[in-house]
Amino acid sequence: MTVLVMGDRVAVVVPPAQILVFEPDEADDLAALLDNAAELAGEESAWASSTPI
Repeated sequence: MTVLVMGDRVAVVVPPAQILVFEPDEADDLAALLDNAAELAGEESAWASSTPI
């Protein structure tokens, strides 16, 4: 899996050569989903937010 940040969009390339492009609000939702998944897995969340600082 490859993650590309293109301005205010995030693209994820997954096998077999599928490309998913997330708009800013979708990227925030994805980050929140990954945070929840990490917490449920019992690991401390280390995912970065897609929201610029």
